[in-house]
Amino acid sequence: MLGLQDTDEESWRVLDQKVNQYPCVREFKCIGSGGEDFVASMMAAAQGVTGLALRREEVVVRASKTGKYSAVNLYLEVGSGEEVMAIFSALQKDARLRFFL
Repeated sequence: MLGLQDTDEESWRVLDQKVNQYPCVREFKCIGSGGEDFVASMMAAAQGVTGLALRREEVVVRASKTGKYSAVNLYLEVGSGEEVMAIFSALQKDARLRFFL
């Protein structure tokens, strides 16, 4: 699975402090298998961190041409870089996740 490695995390935090201002809306892209169950899992993981229910306009889902994978884009208001990292960590707990940004 692609994502931030431990060595990249510190670099990300330094860059995050320089270029991002919080609160802001951030897009989380998740690609994985499992159809609607995978989509629900990504939504639940994000909601578990933010404590807020997602509105339909904050979730965009697209199936691959073969239907094997789903791309889930979550548009979330985040309050800090720590919250961003916590969301990424929560998303990674689902073994069906293949790629995320």
